[in-house]
Amino acid sequence: MSPLDGGQRAALLAVAHRALARALGLPEGPGAAPAAPSGPRAGVFVAWSVDGEGRGSFGAIAPAAELEDEVAAQAVRAALEDPRVPSITAAEAPRARCTVGLAGPARPVSGPGEIDPRRDGLSVVNGAHAAVLLPGAAAAQGWDAETYLKHACLRAGLRADAAGLPGTRVLAFEVVEVSDDPAAAAPAPGP
Repeated sequence: MSPLDGGQRAALLAVAHRALARALGLPEGPGAAPAAPSGPRAGVFVAWSVDGEGRGSFGAIAPAAELEDEVAAQAVRAALEDPRVPSITAAEAPRARCTVGLAGPARPVSGPGEIDPRRDGLSVVNGAHAAVLLPGAAAAQGWDAETYLKHACLRAGLRADAAGLPGTRVLAFEVVEVSDDPAAAAPAPGP
């Protein structure tokens, strides 16, 4: 994935914040929103925090809509529909901080030697068990590739060594993250 310039970064965050404001029935802020980056569709992940506490994360590796619409949809889902944490309220919205991750194409990986925890997101699936971790989680914890893969398996509700078991599929995808959250490297809330 290509790095984003300052204007593109600001535009993605503005799309997320405006979508949250709309969903909560709040004013969307002054002026027109900057144009979000254009280009090929990308997977999108959005995480919110309020006062430094994780308040929701949602995303999809495979996009269902154009980038701006996908960011807006995932922003609202993360803020209001993540069952693991309380929804963000209208009173909290001005203090809400956002991280948006854009995902490149997914590729199958067979082990930690094919993963760069500074750049790659991970998806682990085995039957009904599934999870996604983004590189910010690995960075926050100082995980190497092997530890990152184990934690992705655990997040999916599997054994730490499940990546090597029959039926487990591991995908890696490059992620470019933008954030207005000073604690953006912290992992998203979850089990």
